[in-house]
This record gives sequence, structure tokens and C-alpha cells, in this order.
Amino acid sequence: MYLGSKEGRSYALKVYASGASKEAAYKVEAELLAKMKHPHLINMVDHRPQAKIRLAKRPEEKRPLVVLELAEGGELFDYISKAGPFSP
Repeated sequence: MYLGSKEGRSYALKVYASGASKEAAYKVEAELLAKMKHPHLINMVDHRPQAKIRLAKRPEEKRPLVVLELAEGGELFDYISKAGPFSP
């Protein structure tokens, strides 16, 4: 995941690897995320099947990506490990 910001808001970017199988996974995930909207979920803000990106001193390339709301505060796994399970 990468972080980005626009208009004072921060977002998480999920950048997919190149290749037919990875692009198929992106398509399925983007379609599912587009259908899911809930205040207690991390929602998709946007998606790009062929976004121009430049990663870590590499040449610019086109890859699929998903723009997600940013959940701050660390990893959920770490939180549950320290706090214990959520009550039903």
C-alpha cells in the first residue's frame, strides 16, 4: 500500500502487479469494492485500470490501482493481539 493525498485528505493506494492474472484479480476486487458501502468498512474511493505510476526509482509504467479510504492507527491484527477479540 502507498499513501497519497488530495484536497487535504489522505488515501491508501493498492497497486497491483502487472500480468494477466493480477489484472483479473484487480477487476474482481474493484467490482466487489464498488458494491460495498458501509460506515464501518474501508470503502473504495476510486479505481484505475491503467494508472500511470512510478515506484521506487523505476521508470513510469501503467498498472491497475484502487484508491481506498485511509484507516489510521496501525494494523488491525496488532490491535486485536493487544486488545483481544471484539465482543459480538
